[in-house]
Amino acid sequence: MFGAYASIADVKGVLGITATTDDTVIRKIVEASSRSIDQYCNRYFMTQAATKYFDGKVTLWTPDLLSISTLKTDE
Repeated sequence: MFGAYASIADVKGVLGITATTDDTVIRKIVEASSRSIDQYCNRYFMTQAATKYFDGKVTLWTPDLLSISTLKTDE
């Protein structure tokens, strides 16, 4: 389940479900709920590795930044 905000095990644990009978239904509900959150917030809450390049003098606002491994300037 790529980009799901909960796992099947999380949901089953909260609901006290131990059988695997409803795993497919739970997976579909988790995926649909995750996409509904994305649409409501108009963004995604998944981590990703990225390389960004910026030209010129700019102030970067990155409120969701978790870490920076390398930062380079031309100066």
